[in-house]
Amino acid sequence: MDVQIMGARVTPTNKRDWGRLQYLALVVPALRGAIFSMTGARVDRELSLREKATFGTILLHEPRNHNRYGYKFEVSGREYSGWESPLKDEPGIGSTVTVYHDPLNPSESALTDFSERGQREAAIASALFALSAAAIAAILFLGRRPAGSADSAGHPADAR
Repeated sequence: MDVQIMGARVTPTNKRDWGRLQYLALVVPALRGAIFSMTGARVDRELSLREKATFGTILLHEPRNHNRYGYKFEVSGREYSGWESPLKDEPGIGSTVTVYHDPLNPSESALTDFSERGQREAAIASALFALSAAAIAAILFLGRRPAGSADSAGHPADAR
């Protein structure tokens, strides 16, 4: 029985080959993470085109929860709040910070510019895609025996 994987036809000839193909399931979480990161990068890139900046105040710091900071800010007389683990500087409680927000939905906010966040997400996605591709190549091609070679029991390849 042939299996089509990423455009390549793979013909598992024994249990060992099927077992090797089962390792492809290990790649799925990395691919899902890459897709999630690409989606986040696209959203952040779109937000960066219309983002506005205002000043806010750091209220809380939770070092044990991904080193995140709680902040508040005001837009059009209404107060908003948010949480983020900043990529650059670590502000102190009570300090004034720049808050980037979506003018259409100010509750969508960050302490990091949305374009910078989008670039970071895209880099993570690229790395996960590359690692996934390398893992798939290793699983499919590095474990193959050359045609005509014997298996570990000494049986010729065409005797299966």
